[in-house]
Amino acid sequence: MGTSLIRLGFLRYSMDSGNSGTRGDSMEPVAKAFRTWQGNTHFTFSRVTDTTNANIKIGFSSRDHGDGVPFDGPWPLGQVIAHAFAPIDGRFHYDADEQWAAGVSPGSNSFDLETVALHEIGVMYFSDPGKIHKENLKN
Repeated sequence: MGTSLIRLGFLRYSMDSGNSGTRGDSMEPVAKAFRTWQGNTHFTFSRVTDTTNANIKIGFSSRDHGDGVPFDGPWPLGQVIAHAFAPIDGRFHYDADEQWAAGVSPGSNSFDLETVALHEIGVMYFSDPGKIHKENLKN
């Protein structure tokens, strides 16, 4: 969708509410991550409600979910907590089998939605903006 707009740095993102694993409390942390990237790059990100108008479609999925990169189950046995594809594809998936939170407290066994979004957005646009290991995402 809109490859010329992508090249110019104008991108639209949406939470895939049709996905049964998508959490209602995940949008604000994800939006905050997009605002952080927008404030530090030439990209402009706009949230849209309809995924058909989005360059980036965000959702929660488990195991084999049809994108060729299946999740491997919950931490610590599973090693993949999220993945994203280049904006020309635009898919960004959290592993629904993990424990997620909007902000993480010391001693929590949850992963922080915003921190992982910051990383995955970076992967989408900058290949690998410095690996963030999941051990560092928990307190």
